[in-house]
Amino acid sequence: YTGDAGLLSKIRTMCLCRLLGRLSHFHSTRHPRGEIGYPLNMAESMAFTGHGLGHVLNHGYHGKQDHAFTDDVKRYMKFALSHEDVLTRNERRPKVAVLHSNTSLAFNCRDPHLGVLTVEQALILEDIAFDPIDDAHLDDLSRWEVVILSECESMSDDDLAKVAAYIENGGHVLAIGNVAVYDERRRLRPHMGLAPLLGFATSDAIAPDPYAKEFTDLFGIDPGSATHRASVLPPTMSREIGKGRLFYISELLLATPRKFDEPSNYNVRYDVVDERYLHAPRNRAEIVRALDDMCERDIRVIGPDWVVAEITYPQRAGLEDVVNIHLLNYRLGAVVG
Repeated sequence: YTGDAGLLSKIRTMCLCRLLGRLSHFHSTRHPRGEIGYPLNMAESMAFTGHGLGHVLNHGYHGKQDHAFTDDVKRYMKFALSHEDVLTRNERRPKVAVLHSNTSLAFNCRDPHLGVLTVEQALILEDIAFDPIDDAHLDDLSRWEVVILSECESMSDDDLAKVAAYIENGGHVLAIGNVAVYDERRRLRPHMGLAPLLGFATSDAIAPDPYAKEFTDLFGIDPGSATHRASVLPPTMSREIGKGRLFYISELLLATPRKFDEPSNYNVRYDVVDERYLHAPRNRAEIVRALDDMCERDIRVIGPDWVVAEITYPQRAGLEDVVNIHLLNYRLGAVVG
């Protein structure tokens, strides 16, 4: 935990592996701050992978072999072995999914990535379990109560139709920022793709080009009418559609303002997505209120941001009524009380 809601973790990767039915295996006995970080690594693996403590052997560096276990490692190994029945062969049951739009992430190396990253950070800090899904999951979204579309700017008409069908059948969608302003080939749409679902005439919801001004500043070329595009959509709105609901938040307010690096030899500036952006958005509370209005949480932990909760359900006979509640303290050396 770095302060100001900045939390560094492997939770996203571990959740993705569990969704795909793959093992995630990390070195638990390697940490930038040394042995003080080993217990957190093991606890994180135990809570989010469902199959153990991670790799606990310390092989050293440059050929030096060191297989000695610290007291903390021994204590965690003893605990894991004595509770193997509930700590392994368990499952997560998230009600929320975050769409990693393949075309959006491929065409733009900045905003869609920041959109996914910061929204997932907010969910982690709020102890809201989620699955990171991609376009292939749009064929069947029925297992999730809420699907979040954060800065999914490039979506096909077919993808939008699947989202609409999901809402009609009782699903809930939280759309944030520039959603479906481009098609799957990143051609600017004449109107925002969500306009019909939000109840607006397409002529009243012209899709703004989010990058028109940057294009002008970068290359000194006026992109034309795109700089004058505007939309009459309100900052936030909600609409019941069939059995479900669509909630729209027009902007994702990053905690760290976007910054360009220095121009390269080719006069193109790249924004490096690094730890500066591992913070929850400034409108985190608004996003969480919308989610709480659309689905009920299984657990609500009242505590500091550096305490993260995860719920798992054992899948062994005789343990059907058992629920594992993991509480992880990401503030190394701090006592929670």
